[in-house]
Amino acid sequence: MKLVHTLVRRFIRCWCFFALVFSATTDLKAQITVSFPTPSSVFQRDNANQSRFPVHGQIIPTADYVEARLVPISAGQGQSLDWDRLATPTAEGYFTGLMTASGGWYRLDVRAIRGGQVVAIQSVEPMGIGEVFAVAGQSNGQGIDNRDAADPADPRVICIPHLNKTDTLRMPLPGRARTVSATTVIGPRGLTSWCWGRLGDRLAARLNVPVLFMNSAWSGTAVRNWRESITADSTATSYNEYFRPGMPYGNLKRIVQDYVPLLGIRAVLWHQGEAEFYDTDPAAPNYYSDLETVIRQSRQDAGFSVPWVIARASMDNNLYANYGLTHYDPVVSAQNRIVQTVANTYYGPDTDIIQMPRTDGVHFSGPGLIQLGDAWNDYLNDDFFRNALPRLPQNVDLTDLSLTMTLDRSAVQANQPAVVTLLVRNDGPKPATQVRVRAALPAGLTFLSGTDLTHQRGVVLTTLPIIEPGATVLRQFSVVPSQQGAYELAGEIVSAAQLDLDSRPNTSPDDGQDDAARVVVRLGSGPRYTVPASINAEPLPAVASNQPAPDPARADISLDLKLDRLTAVLNQPITLSLVVTNRGGQPSGSVQIGCLLPASLQFVDGQSMSMAGTTARGAIPNIPAGSSTVLTMRVQAVQRGTIVLQAQVESASIPDPDSIPNNGFANGEDDCAQALIRAGF
Repeated sequence: MKLVHTLVRRFIRCWCFFALVFSATTDLKAQITVSFPTPSSVFQRDNANQSRFPVHGQIIPTADYVEARLVPISAGQGQSLDWDRLATPTAEGYFTGLMTASGGWYRLDVRAIRGGQVVAIQSVEPMGIGEVFAVAGQSNGQGIDNRDAADPADPRVICIPHLNKTDTLRMPLPGRARTVSATTVIGPRGLTSWCWGRLGDRLAARLNVPVLFMNSAWSGTAVRNWRESITADSTATSYNEYFRPGMPYGNLKRIVQDYVPLLGIRAVLWHQGEAEFYDTDPAAPNYYSDLETVIRQSRQDAGFSVPWVIARASMDNNLYANYGLTHYDPVVSAQNRIVQTVANTYYGPDTDIIQMPRTDGVHFSGPGLIQLGDAWNDYLNDDFFRNALPRLPQNVDLTDLSLTMTLDRSAVQANQPAVVTLLVRNDGPKPATQVRVRAALPAGLTFLSGTDLTHQRGVVLTTLPIIEPGATVLRQFSVVPSQQGAYELAGEIVSAAQLDLDSRPNTSPDDGQDDAARVVVRLGSGPRYTVPASINAEPLPAVASNQPAPDPARADISLDLKLDRLTAVLNQPITLSLVVTNRGGQPSGSVQIGCLLPASLQFVDGQSMSMAGTTARGAIPNIPAGSSTVLTMRVQAVQRGTIVLQAQVESASIPDPDSIPNNGFANGEDDCAQALIRAGF
């Protein structure tokens, strides 16, 4: 007995030990979130190879304090920082702190301390301190496809691959960065790695720091288009190609106002001039004043004197072969004069002498892109880095905003308005300021009126100057459908002066984040009208099936239930389709389907369907492998309300590998299906 007691005590001690270890491990993995920086972020360093950057996050439950450290990814790629106190979390667990470190490529570790013990730890890997550049100009700055651009060899050559063609309100923040590749979008506009991958390789090797590129260059633009788009609604080339409102300058403005405060910047790299001979005046008399205006406006929008590096770019094959030129002097002279007379501007490479003539008449390709990257590297020399004073990242506060949309009525009568309410709540630790909200209306839904907001081209915009912690602020407007149908409105928070803890404003109303919402207004029955996908929507991964892979040696039956409309007028037929699919590799044999009709729904008629009691049934002799068969019937609602339709495979001559016939309507198997009908509304 004594031996038994000893063994029991040992078992209890061991069990408690493993339970404690498991609990601590779970705690370490589950409770801390680092919202910023995000992986592959690169912060601009100063001329002493230092940068100071913010770290934001939340620990639940809260801790006594938070510590952080930096560990170089590889030996020699930075100077490690040991654990040091970063911040004291608020009562809600929010923390914000600043770290100062040397240029390098790091893993950031953040841990929470409670009662002298480490209770949670999280890492951001990689992130870096190095050089940040913006690119502006035309196609030989933007890049084009199918010109044999190469992958950079160094993973420290970074971009934010978010393509933006139209939005002048705000970039999604924080940007999700990644290593440049030959097929990368170098956001917000650049295509392929172009010459920037090669330049990044050369700079990363020479300076031993990561390099981030943001590319706003736009194919076909003259410098006039950049100047005009600062103020004009839209600008066009001399051959009447119109650019989107606010573009091309709008993307450069978004870089300096959205990304630069978070990351900092060294300089803007300008490559433009090949379009000028074909613009409104071949003599390019206004090139100097137009470019000077663009530089001045970029500095005004950035709030500091952004350094600019000006390439001498002016040539194509036409000027080279038919006019015998090596440089187009009206443009190159103006570019030189900018550097000579405008403060904080620097010479870039002479690109007219690279790969001339060119394979398509204008653009660099293959070896020419390597030469172009090397030429930029030659001008971004030690003298440039000594003299071009960068802007370092700024500390941006944290918030936690969410959006809800409501309707005073979801179904309206003809000419009856519905009132839409936008409710924005701040659950963050500090006031949220300059919060902008956008609601998009589908075609056919007419805006009537609203307070403290604007409406243009089907888009409602409003700005909320301040939302205190724990407060909710609302805006209301009224709409009316123009014809019968269901009208889906999409709303989203598009910007704020702070970073959001758990969402990225201005991405998409369909990304599942709490800063977006949708509502539907219905007028009778009719088609569904929706708004187009968000212009900033990022691709979502393909939906993964929860079903096993089809067995080539067996049949595999699944059922889907479809309606020609989701709303029904009383005593008017709607069509119901039962789609039976064989995903397997063998024929199915005979299959019988049953659809349960509640008392509020009457059977009208059906193709190969008949009623037996309360169930409509249909039989299928055989479904070939990889094929589908559809059974249809018409039903009509006889009572007002929400009607639940349920269907299932009742019998099959060949056993199914992942479902059992006739075992219920709501068990999650793929041989059953449900649908809802709203009747009489």
